[in-house]
Amino acid sequence: MSCQDDLAVLNDNMAGRWEINWEVEGESARGYLNLGNDHQGEIIAENPAYSQVLPGSYHVDIEWERTGNILKIKRMDNDFILSYSIIDEKETLVNLSFAGEVQVTLERLEE
Repeated sequence: MSCQDDLAVLNDNMAGRWEINWEVEGESARGYLNLGNDHQGEIIAENPAYSQVLPGSYHVDIEWERTGNILKIKRMDNDFILSYSIIDEKETLVNLSFAGEVQVTLERLEE
């Protein structure tokens, strides 16, 4: 199997619908992450409470790519790239970290 084939398998494993939970400084927010096979997707965040750390509710289109233990998400509204480190991964649950401060949990939703 080539490196290109390995990359395709990693990306295929991430594609799908996920429930996402962000935790930082004792606060949390949740939402949904849709990762398409075409590396396009969307984040739908639900945080009705005011927070200086986590933004309120929003819906943003994204581009995504996984390379090894890094999941990069590019927000299409402002071209900001978020680079998440994959800490632990199972078929239906992925734990990630952003900048060592934000803990993120992805739980795969059934199609």
